[in-house]
Amino acid sequence: MSDAVPPRQDFEFYSQPRFPGTPESVITAFSLTLRNLIHRTISDLRSGRRGPFASPTEALFSEPLAMSLERVNIHVDAFESISLRSELPAESATRFRTVLANVLRDSGFTETAGAHNDAPPAEESKFDEHKGGELIEILGDIGEKLEALASVFEAESAIIKLIALILKDLGFPGKLTETIATNKIAQQAEDKLREVIDHVRTLPDDLARIKVVSGESNAEVKKIELKADALGSLLGHTLVGERWVVDPSQAGFTSNRLPPKDIKAELHDIEARLKENCDIIENPPEDGNGNGGDGGYDKPSLQLRPVLRDRRLKKIFVYAENTFAARTSTERRRIRLHTPAFDVSGWLDLTHLRPGDVIEVDVRVSFANRRDVLFARTAFNKGRLVPFADLARGQNYLSGSNLLIALRQKASADNFATPVELAYQFVVESA
Repeated sequence: MSDAVPPRQDFEFYSQPRFPGTPESVITAFSLTLRNLIHRTISDLRSGRRGPFASPTEALFSEPLAMSLERVNIHVDAFESISLRSELPAESATRFRTVLANVLRDSGFTETAGAHNDAPPAEESKFDEHKGGELIEILGDIGEKLEALASVFEAESAIIKLIALILKDLGFPGKLTETIATNKIAQQAEDKLREVIDHVRTLPDDLARIKVVSGESNAEVKKIELKADALGSLLGHTLVGERWVVDPSQAGFTSNRLPPKDIKAELHDIEARLKENCDIIENPPEDGNGNGGDGGYDKPSLQLRPVLRDRRLKKIFVYAENTFAARTSTERRRIRLHTPAFDVSGWLDLTHLRPGDVIEVDVRVSFANRRDVLFARTAFNKGRLVPFADLARGQNYLSGSNLLIALRQKASADNFATPVELAYQFVVESA
């Protein structure tokens, strides 16, 4: 009983082109790349690029391998000539070249070898020799693949087998070059390891020096620990009336008593109380300052005098808060913050942004006759609530006396047909 014949479409996987261009262009590109690869590998073998750990025997193999590769150069000419100028009938010749081009294209040889040919030489040639030999060795695998296909395409079987033999012959010196380069690399790694071991052997004098340095380091660490303990004790007694434990390994570290409010909150409370007191002093009640004997009220005996207020006290307030919807990419909203001195922070609401929208934010500062010096320029393309730190290169607030924030919609998802509204709020702490 004869074997079943595969359907025609199964053969067409190899007989129909699966590559751009013509079969002839694929074969020509393969041949050119192969010639360049052989030339590059010969050049690497004869370059003499060797490192300080190179084995004395490395040079012994270079010239014989280079001559071997020079001899197989004629195989490339034979491969190209037979592939492109075979005497097969037109239909068979086209089918043969298409099968060959599909296999060459599937191997990825032309692209990979071309990248190696264009790569700069390594400092030591053995690494380039290894790559070149390995790539040439692949030709044997391509030959085996073609040999297997020869039984499928009986009319073209003889020429396919001939091409397979030529490619296998080319693979022999490649395998030899790759094997010897691998041995060179392994020998060099062993020599380097031996050199490292020789350098790290520790002598008694070295051990004594290490012991002295280690003792000095321990003494310095002890000093640092004592300083930390002293600082913790001072801060604890100052803020809460008892010592703070700063060593995580000591009992009590996790139960240090903390003040009910942080320093900044305390200062804000003091500032608020001062404002209340100033208001009481500046606006006293109009019904006197005491109770008279007959139910009346005593009158102030001294004339009220103006109260001086310390302008150095800081105030926190919203400096600018608004929305902005650009109609073009050149339209900008500029917010200039200008007081004798301030700290500024704030928010930028970009939650309405769509894919394709881009908002650009500039932060510029002015000082010492320098006008609007660019501090940060940031682009946002995703909808979210943006904190001030994302506008100011990671700073939660900026200090100064003259600062400009410019908003611009750099790109629009629908070319500004639909305005996208963004909102902003900038809070200032200022004198």
